[in-house]
Parts: sequence; C-alpha cells; structure tokens
Amino acid sequence: MNAKLPPLLETSINTLTSEGGWILGEQLVSSAFGDLAITLRRDNVRMRIVRDRGQWYIEFSESGWASEWYDLALIQEVLTGSIGEDVLSLEQQVRIVSSNWPKIVELFRPERAKCTHTLLSQLRLERSKRRMPELFK
Repeated sequence: MNAKLPPLLETSINTLTSEGGWILGEQLVSSAFGDLAITLRRDNVRMRIVRDRGQWYIEFSESGWASEWYDLALIQEVLTGSIGEDVLSLEQQVRIVSSNWPKIVELFRPERAKCTHTLLSQLRLERSKRRMPELFK
C-alpha cells in the first residue's frame, strides 16, 4: 500500500484482502492536502476509504450505482434497525466493517441492491431532516 495509513486501518485492509476476498483497487493521494481515497471491491460491492481534510470515512456502494456511496452510520442503521450516531470515529468504522462485512456484502447482493439503495437513500434523507430541520419546513 502506497499511502500512509493508521495501523488499525492498514491491518483491517490487509485482513479483508487476505482473508475476506476483497480486492484492493484504486488509490488516489493528494500531496497538497494529504487527502486520499482507496477503493476495495468484493462481488458487486465497493468500499471506499477516504481521508478528507484529516477526517476518515468508510463508505459502501453497489457497483451499478457508481455515484451513490453510503457511510457506515447509515449502513449500521440498516444492520441494527436503530438510529445511532451520525458521525463515527475511524475506530468505530473499522470495528463495524471488521465485524459486519459479510452482512454488508449481503445488503448489496444483486437481488437486494435496489431495496437497499432505496432504504439507505430514505435514511440519508431522514438524517438530513434531523440535522437541518429548518431546510425541510
């Protein structure tokens, strides 16, 4: 791996690629700001790890919806059936991926992908309404 990653993230990526069947894809690094994006894929699911202005995000998408990425807070809502924190630390995100990646892959299986996309889009809208109610009056 070319980019310098926090050890827990590097360990997680190594485990996913060596034991989980994930394939490491594109790696983009911006030397000006230190931003980066790493993609991994498995079956028809893509995972994107992003560092943007020092903040880490792990997001998922189904291969057919190239522009639709869903953060782990939304994914966790689907997995647990309850509203959790909107913003998760890198440690929380890595823990969720490590313990739930088979379930996440299942959410994006071709026969479930459209339903998952609809549900995650609805949850994202509901979260926006919670965070910025004045915009939805």
